[in-house]
This record gives sequence, structure tokens and C-alpha cells, in this order.
Amino acid sequence: GHDIFSASKAEPAPAPSVGIIGTGWGLKVQVPQFRKAGMHVAAIFSRSQARAAEIATANGIDKAYSSVAELCADPAVSLVSVVCPTYERCGYAITALEAGKHVLADKPMALSAAEAEQMLAAARAAPDQLALLDFELRAVPAVQHIKQLLASGELGAPLHFSFRCLGNFGFLADGATYSHWVTREGGGGVFSAVGTHFVDLTRYLTGREVVAVSAMQHPLVDSMPDPKTGTPTPVTADGMTCANLKLSKGMTTVNTGPAQQTLQKSPRSVDGGSDNAGGDMAAPSPLISIFISGRCPGRPFENNLIISCERGSISFDLLTSEAVVFRQGRDAESVGGGGNAWSDVGTPALGHALIAAMRAGGDLRGACAGGIATSRTCDGPSKTSDVNSAAELKIRLSDLATFEDGVMVQRVTDAVHASGARGGAWVEVDASRP
Repeated sequence: GHDIFSASKAEPAPAPSVGIIGTGWGLKVQVPQFRKAGMHVAAIFSRSQARAAEIATANGIDKAYSSVAELCADPAVSLVSVVCPTYERCGYAITALEAGKHVLADKPMALSAAEAEQMLAAARAAPDQLALLDFELRAVPAVQHIKQLLASGELGAPLHFSFRCLGNFGFLADGATYSHWVTREGGGGVFSAVGTHFVDLTRYLTGREVVAVSAMQHPLVDSMPDPKTGTPTPVTADGMTCANLKLSKGMTTVNTGPAQQTLQKSPRSVDGGSDNAGGDMAAPSPLISIFISGRCPGRPFENNLIISCERGSISFDLLTSEAVVFRQGRDAESVGGGGNAWSDVGTPALGHALIAAMRAGGDLRGACAGGIATSRTCDGPSKTSDVNSAAELKIRLSDLATFEDGVMVQRVTDAVHASGARGGAWVEVDASRP
């Protein structure tokens, strides 16, 4: 593979260009962070041509479109980032693929697994184009470190993953109005916003698929005023989700588009165990719990993952991108940092990987995109020593989330909502590859 940082210095190739469909996350995060990674933002879409032009002028974007088809037909656009509302995602992604563009789709992938499979079919009809999901946590250096550590077996088999996200989401805040974010029919809710990332991260770190879920959900807000009429309108999406996930018993084959591979077998564990993920394939699958609440008035935002293993534990703060590894009888080790795992670290890291992938002609096999991480050991908050380890952590392009990964996560999402509607009843998930 090649390191994108050294490659970019040696090759004065023009920066790949992106057209962005969406003026929320796409404008506020992807525009500056993709530019930071070295990508050229060539076009922006808004439903109003006047607003699109205003946004383009204010943000130094070359072209403004109020037609998705016209943006996708623009020869200056190499990649289309589809970060529109969920209910529009399927159609726009397929339009971009049929126009010959690489595609990065936001999560959740679609309104349903059936819709997601339509998108996957369109991607398979265009095998020379990238069709990726914006699960940028995979590109965070601390996540890469966690993945390598779990695979090594050093901490023993993972016993439990606990995801906890408590905050005050804007679409549920006092004074907010009714929008697609609070409708199940529109693909809204806190599980779609955050839980989908947690499902993908679980799959990525464990190499196992989700086979069953049990979930309790509540809207937290009964109704919200219509933005035009002020009429109270029922909220149908989840403001709170508490979910438990059961995983498959063994490693699963992960198909990452052009490169189909089995997730890595780990080296022998430190005590001479077998060549199995997490130390022992015969070990029970780790238990997965997810708790998300979009209304916690007066409380500071919290978003973290705790992984408990046989011989140690890992905590990962998604608000700072810092992971801390705890081993019995040893000082804690801290890795990463740099800000919010999605906006500040994951998105520019994903941008680097996208550039490498497009320069590789859409072939995800073999290439590497470098990641920058800070590693230190600590005996308390005041005793630290920073070590730049940019050369150590690299995301393989074959690790990027494809439309196949998106379908698998969508199946879990559908099952979570089905279980929530049934008061927490266990719902099986189709874990076969689509």
C-alpha cells in the first residue's frame, strides 16, 4: 500500500473534487474538513437556486445547483457526497452512481433495508466507482489503535461493549419545530443519528455481525409545532433508545466492494492462546449495550464507549477522540485526541482516504491512507509524555465502509425500531451478506 501523505508530496496530481448534496453537515463540516484533507469542493446543492448561489459565494464553492441531476452531470465533480435528509438519500445516491460518480452516502443509509438494497444494486452495476458510507469513526486513529489492540489478543477476549450518548440534540430542544429529524417516516430519531455509528463500529471492531436486538424507545417529546402553521404535530421518531445487541459467534466475512476479505485473524494471544480474534474464537460473543438520550436538560454532553476485556479495559471518548487503555498492574495508556471524533478527526481522516481511493481509480485493495495519532502513557492526568506516531496508524482503504456495510447496519436499524414498537421483544436480524 501507499501512504497518502508521502504520495501527495511526490505526485502533484490535481485534488479530487467533490459535489455536496446537503447544506447541514455537508456545508458546516464536510466543506472545511474535506478542504483540510486536500480535496477540492466543486459544487453545492440546495433546493433553492438563489440559496445555493448565496451559499456557494459565501463559502468559495465553484458552482451552485438546485438540480441534483445537473450537479451529478458536472464533469468537474468526481465524488458526490449525499448528506441530504434520509428520505431523499436513496434516489440521490442512485442518480449519482448512474451519472458515473463516486458516492459517499450519509447514514442511516436509507429508510429501510429494502431501500438500502436498491442502492447496493446500483453500486454493483457500477463496479469501477466507489460507493461508501460516511462511517468516519473507522478512520479515527484511536479507533484504529483499538482495532489493532483487540485483534492482538493482548487484553484477552472482549466481554462487553457499552455505548453511552447523553446530550441535548438540537432537533429535540425547547423551541425546536417539527422536522424530518423527529419523524420515523422521514428516517429521523436519535438511533438513526448516532446509533447507526455504534452498530458499524461494533461490527468493525469485532468482525462479527448482529444477529438479534432488543430495544426500548421513547420520543421524549410528544409533539412539536409545525414550522409554518404552529400546529402541534406528533413526534414519531425516538428521542431515547436503549438497545441490547447479540452478535454472531464467529468472525464473519466482510465484503468491502472490490476487495472481499475476512477480518484479520489476530496473532496468538500473549499467554499462548489460539489464533482467533480477541484471543479465543470459542469465547462467548461480547455483550453490546447502547443507550442514547437526546434530551438531558442541564447536563453536559457525554458520548463514550467502554470495552471490557478479560485482561484489561478500553475507554473511548467520542467528544475528544481519545482512547485510554487500562491494563492490570500497569499505567494507563492514552492514544489519540484532537477533538470531536466525527467532525474534527474522522471527517478529515476520511477525506484523506477518499483522495487515496479516487487516485487509485476506485480500487480499495492494498492502498493505505495515513493517520495521525498521539500516544502517551500516564499515571494520572498531570503525568504525560506525547509521542507523535503518524507513521504507526494507517487505515487500509479496504477498511472503509461500503454500501454492503450500510445494508447490514440498516438491517439492524430496522430491527431496533421493530423491537421498540414491540416493547423490547427480541427481533432476529438477517446476518447473511447481501
